[in-house]
Amino acid sequence: MASTGDDNHPSPALYEKVPLKDGSKRAVKAVTLSSHGGVWMVAMACESWFTFLWVLTLSTKWNPGTFKTYPQRLFEG
Repeated sequence: MASTGDDNHPSPALYEKVPLKDGSKRAVKAVTLSSHGGVWMVAMACESWFTFLWVLTLSTKWNPGTFKTYPQRLFEG
């Protein structure tokens, strides 16, 4: 609402900043291995193995090569 010219009553604020709760404690709790540590470690090991295999497979497909073209052979045969 705009001010009506009466300076004794300021207009209400258009917005309010509401601070968020500290999420760092929640993040640390999610990363700790105290609960379900074995499952977390197995999942991490499997993901690491699959990532290693993916990079290994992908690197074998990166076979750099050059192509030689022979335009003079186009009209032969």
